[in-house]
Amino acid sequence: MWDVQRRDAFGNLVQRMTEDRVFDRVRAPRIEAFQNDSRFVVRAELPGLKKEDVNVNVTDQTIILDGQRKTEQEEDREGFHTKRSYGSFHRAIPLPEGTITDSAEARFKDGVLVVTLQAPPSDVRQGRRVEIK
Repeated sequence: MWDVQRRDAFGNLVQRMTEDRVFDRVRAPRIEAFQNDSRFVVRAELPGLKKEDVNVNVTDQTIILDGQRKTEQEEDREGFHTKRSYGSFHRAIPLPEGTITDSAEARFKDGVLVVTLQAPPSDVRQGRRVEIK
């Protein structure tokens, strides 16, 4: 009986969260970061957003992406229907040591943000052996 009560409570919580659109408010964008030859690339999927909705800031150690989604839709037919959706996100992506942050460029097209920077030289990435004296 205890398992049934826990399952019902969990099911009610999931249903309530879905109805309240909690997941929409806290959903973070899908992000991938990788090194491609001499470039460090961060790609973020931001469907439904425009470039004006997104901010990109670069520090010596981090790329910070933040933005806000605002959607409002009103229909006035047999009844009155209003749909509002708001949500914000904030993501910090650590940069590899030695990345040239002054080289940062950002492009936004079809809901995808791509930020590229000059990657650190290979000797910085791989490190080097130090002789012990």
